[in-house]
Amino acid sequence: MEVVGDGPRVRFRAERRGSFPPDLEGPALELLDAVLAMEAAGCCPTLDDGKVAGNGARRVDERLLVTRSGRPPGARDLAFVVCVLGFDVDEWSASFLAHDTEALPTSDTALHWAALMEAPQRFDWAEAPEVALHGHGLATAAEAAALGVPVSPEATDFSTPADRDALLSLMAAHPYPTHRVWIRRGHGFFVLGPTVPETTQRCLALRPVAPRG
Repeated sequence: MEVVGDGPRVRFRAERRGSFPPDLEGPALELLDAVLAMEAAGCCPTLDDGKVAGNGARRVDERLLVTRSGRPPGARDLAFVVCVLGFDVDEWSASFLAHDTEALPTSDTALHWAALMEAPQRFDWAEAPEVALHGHGLATAAEAAALGVPVSPEATDFSTPADRDALLSLMAAHPYPTHRVWIRRGHGFFVLGPTVPETTQRCLALRPVAPRG
């Protein structure tokens, strides 16, 4: 087991347990294409450090593909996707597989795990989503009102238990699949869907009100 130290964005303990599984390379590239489409649409602004403020996840059985932390714009390489095996809320830690020994899962891994792995059973959703896309291009109550989507009442620090709890509270009050888009105040939007293409199209439909679109 290889322990990877926390980076400036990632605020949970991350343990790399081996290389990325070959059978998930196709689904991983499809996920990257969805995130690249978000970037092109202006839903994921580039931060001052040159990294993209947005990410994605895809559930494959009991494993979760997530884009890695600190990803530059336009990156379409398997090195930028990791396979999360589990997220321990009590320990605030993730175990994962990755090609790159320096890779870390996105700082929003706890949110993706909560939305795709926990919420469907916890809230008894009629359907279980497979894909989550998240970008920082929409993060205000005014933008939520313009889109007609739910928004959380409070902002929290990112990559923290409070961040995860706020997303789960929002989704509990506005469950999937009746709702498929939510905005975390001060953080960004979340889009859930059953497939990569459908979730991507729903995400791209947010472009008219995206401040950087």
